[in-house]
Amino acid sequence: SVQNANEAFGEGRGWQEALNDFGSYDEPRLCYSLGVTFSTTGLSRQAAILFGRARELDPTNAVYHLAEAEMFLKGNMPDRTLASIHSLKQAGSFAGLSVTNMALAARMEALA
Repeated sequence: SVQNANEAFGEGRGWQEALNDFGSYDEPRLCYSLGVTFSTTGLSRQAAILFGRARELDPTNAVYHLAEAEMFLKGNMPDRTLASIHSLKQAGSFAGLSVTNMALAARMEALA
């Protein structure tokens, strides 16, 4: 998986350079990675959009569902948090979750 911009685009190239050179992209791992960058810099709404796009592109990846739900929870959007968790369960990915991720999903449901 893509961990950071250097891994995705080469040493010394960040997101800004890549977006300037190539424009936007539609690949789930890159959407998720940029979403992580946005979430760590306080851009929760933008992160939620990218996590949602990653989820749409790869609906079986539970991490994308959980990341989107977490951003909605942080943004005080309980209905959308619950919808993300429900989407995870509908995608059939819930049964394969680790105990930690199952607990995270249950916690988000309870807090929403």
